[in-house]
Amino acid sequence: MAVQNGGGDGSGSGAASVVVNVYDLTPMNNYLYWFGLGIFHSGIEVHGVEYGFGAHEFSTSGVFEVEPKNCPGFVYRRDSDVDELDQHLLSATTIELHSIEHQS
Repeated sequence: MAVQNGGGDGSGSGAASVVVNVYDLTPMNNYLYWFGLGIFHSGIEVHGVEYGFGAHEFSTSGVFEVEPKNCPGFVYRRDSDVDELDQHLLSATTIELHSIEHQS
């Protein structure tokens, strides 16, 4: 997925790659991983910063940011690039999901 970088001029001309970083939550993953199983934590990396949510060693809860591939308390396993997605499709999906939420 390409994320538009506004750059301050409103043109949205730059694009940044989005990467999902995956971490092991338990040493058992060394064995379970080969069977397609495991217990993992993940973070989203964009513009050189990784964002995560939930369990962490910080004093606050919710969304937090860390150095990419270096989330405290977890062992980095691998990363995966998120495929580029047309911004129009993303906008249409967002509008559709927003509409569904209001129908509930």
